[in-house]
Amino acid sequence: MFSLKKLRASFKMALAGTRFVWQHEQNFRIQVGIGVIVILLMLILDVRLPEVIVLLLLIMSVLTLEILNTVVEKFIDV
Repeated sequence: MFSLKKLRASFKMALAGTRFVWQHEQNFRIQVGIGVIVILLMLILDVRLPEVIVLLLLIMSVLTLEILNTVVEKFIDV
């Protein structure tokens, strides 16, 4: 059954994990910065919608893989 309390706890943990990666991984911060630059350039250069969708999916994929990489690194360190 759907529980708002569990959903809130899930988002809280996800935010804590993202905060951890932001604070401890320089590459993640660099990739977020590059993603912001790409988004700004998309707005300036008037990129078509299909291209915007692809670029946003690629940005999210890179950031997700960087988080996954951090998880694997921390797991191996243990």
